[in-house]
Amino acid sequence: MAFVLHDLIGAVAALPILFAIVVFPGWLFAGMLAFPGFSNSRGLLERAGISLLAGVATMPVLLDLAGRAGPRAMAALAVVLSLAGLLASLRRGERPAPEPDAGRALLLFAAIFVVWAAAAIFLLIDLPEGEGLRRSMLSVDHVKHAAATWAIAQWGTPPENPTFLDANLKSAYYYFFYNLTAATQTIAAPLGVLARHAAWAGVIMAGVALFALLRLLYSRWNLQRGVSGTSNEAITPWLLVLLLTTGLDIIPVVLVGRLFYGVWMTDAEGWDTQVTSWLDSLLWTPHHICGSIAAWVAFIALTEASCAGARKWRLAAFSGLAFASCAGLSVYVTIGAVATIAMWLCWLALTRRGADIATWLLAGAIALVFGGPWLLSLVAGRPLASEAPIAFEIRALPIIDPLLADPAIRATARLISAPFAYAIEFGVYLFGAYLFWNKAGRRGLDGDLSKLLVLGTVASLIIGTFLRSTIMSNDLGWRVMLFAQTAGLVWTLSAIEQGLFHIPDAAGRPRYAVALWTCVGLGFAANLYGAYQVRISTFETQKEVQIAPAEREAWEWMSANLPANTVVEEFPDRPRAFAYGLYGHFREAVSDRYNSVLFGSTKSLAEARIRETAPLFTDTGMTSDAALALANRLNIGVVAIRALDPVFADRAAWPWSVEALYANEYMRVIDIARPREKTPR
Repeated sequence: MAFVLHDLIGAVAALPILFAIVVFPGWLFAGMLAFPGFSNSRGLLERAGISLLAGVATMPVLLDLAGRAGPRAMAALAVVLSLAGLLASLRRGERPAPEPDAGRALLLFAAIFVVWAAAAIFLLIDLPEGEGLRRSMLSVDHVKHAAATWAIAQWGTPPENPTFLDANLKSAYYYFFYNLTAATQTIAAPLGVLARHAAWAGVIMAGVALFALLRLLYSRWNLQRGVSGTSNEAITPWLLVLLLTTGLDIIPVVLVGRLFYGVWMTDAEGWDTQVTSWLDSLLWTPHHICGSIAAWVAFIALTEASCAGARKWRLAAFSGLAFASCAGLSVYVTIGAVATIAMWLCWLALTRRGADIATWLLAGAIALVFGGPWLLSLVAGRPLASEAPIAFEIRALPIIDPLLADPAIRATARLISAPFAYAIEFGVYLFGAYLFWNKAGRRGLDGDLSKLLVLGTVASLIIGTFLRSTIMSNDLGWRVMLFAQTAGLVWTLSAIEQGLFHIPDAAGRPRYAVALWTCVGLGFAANLYGAYQVRISTFETQKEVQIAPAEREAWEWMSANLPANTVVEEFPDRPRAFAYGLYGHFREAVSDRYNSVLFGSTKSLAEARIRETAPLFTDTGMTSDAALALANRLNIGVVAIRALDPVFADRAAWPWSVEALYANEYMRVIDIARPREKTPR
């Protein structure tokens, strides 16, 4: 189908624009603010990687500030900073000396990039199925990513709430990732790039940035620990292996899901309060990955600042921007970062490092200055009577919770089972961490970064075990684990590099090699299972698959022909609606039962709005006058009726008594603000 080619071209066209507005400004700021490793990087690829990290850490908050003057101002800032960074990269002396094997390294990176981009796009895009269209299960989250992207591209920051209409409240969300994708959409619009294409490009960019971060973090960590001879190129294959693996989740998926309950789980992480695999985090929630990147980039800069002399003030400024970006990229990652910093400041106080405390506090003050406008909009965007966003709860274990009715017994069982669940979730990372610490002992704490890796892990485990977020899913418990996952990967990489998995036993055989490959193999299997489910899952009915092309065509017609400020409503009383975010660019009075609460509304407000709006689509006895009155009360301008809605099936219902702006076999689009009676034939 033509829509597949359209999406492929759009996603590919978005990629160079997105990388340009992140990498080139990052080059500029990494040089100006003396980011560690930038000036003495070992080649163009390494410097570009550091620039990408610096751009992820600085551009989100700067674009937010510019976006308050409108989307054009935001796009203009992105272009100006990109041109400035490009000019800086072309100046004599700015480019690093080429490495002896630079050509081979570039080819290797290009191959990795192409494979990653192709795999990500395949898992994300709509694919034809007979005469229908099957959306990827990733659309469950990418409808939100696309909606936030086009909302910022239309209104700037903070954007209007695309999923719950309220003229008095802007979107309350950690939306900074979408500043990058919205700027990309705005700049690349002449190339046919739409919001969903920019959001997909953001997934690919986040994957490359994560790879660059872990290489840099491992390099700086080993440097501080005094380990000599470390080669980033030597650890690249193992870094890729560890990024593509996950815990031992496939075991409970098979043993518990299939054998005990008799079903195949649609989510390999669903047996537990997940420690999300790197691959799933990138594909589903790249904004949380980028939040983690911003936090670690700030940590790297500030640990360098402790011995940087006059340079420390520039590093503090860089870190302040990174912390501000982190907050707007992911509130939940920021909670973990704040807990880590609090423990770190206590350590600095105990060791009487007053100058370093001052540097960290200065970075925090700078973060408050740059992130303050967003923080104020976040506070203003959540009604004072809204539900508490965080609650105390011992980490849930869904496979046993239904069997335990008594709350006290359930809580005790959760607490007892938590260590075993973590052992399964972390898999090879736990094994590698054990080998590393068994060998390193106290030397594993040498250097500030080493201590921050430990403190980040402690923060992850405490917060993730005893707190949960309440807005929808337990994103706090899932995303705060990124700190422990980062540390586990670094420690495992070190154990592999030092040969700790291959220490011979009494018979001269590698003691842990079989265990290593078993853990890696099971981790691969879990990720492959997850990818398979993403593409084949029947989360939509066969009828929804059948009508999806017509639904997409109708919303694309509306996007091309209706004013951008039109409020378009589709049937909201369902778990997920997709068209308004993926194919349209319009606000809804209320989107669905899940996404309607993401950007600032409360569950009670959303449920009340759904009950009020649903009769437009379900009440076959409603007159067109009653429909008009209801739509006017809710400020709805256009209604999109699907073949699955009861009023579509009943030709005596109100949508058939008025003229449609657009209609096809499965859709009727009606201008309900100005309905015209159908002319008798």
